[in-house]
Amino acid sequence: MPLSGRRRHQADQGPTSINRYDRERQATVAADLVGSAALGDATKKIYDLPVMKSLPKGRKGQPSGDAESLNECRRLCHAITSG
Repeated sequence: MPLSGRRRHQADQGPTSINRYDRERQATVAADLVGSAALGDATKKIYDLPVMKSLPKGRKGQPSGDAESLNECRRLCHAITSG
C-alpha cells in the first residue's frame, strides 16, 4: 500500500522557542508508522521529498529515535561485512 494511503497530516503550533540538537537549531518532523509500513521505506520517501532535497546551505536531515538506531545498525553491519 502506498505511503499516501497510510498518512495523516496534522499541523501543530508549539511554543515560541528555538530548539537545539548538537548545538544546532532544530526543526522537527515526526511520524508514526501505521500497520506494516517499514521504517526504511518511510525514511527513504521522506528524504525524496522536495523540501528535503532543497534544504538551505549547511542544513541536513538528522534522523533520531528508531531511524537513528536503524542507521547505526546498517553502519555496523557494513563494517562487519567489509572486514
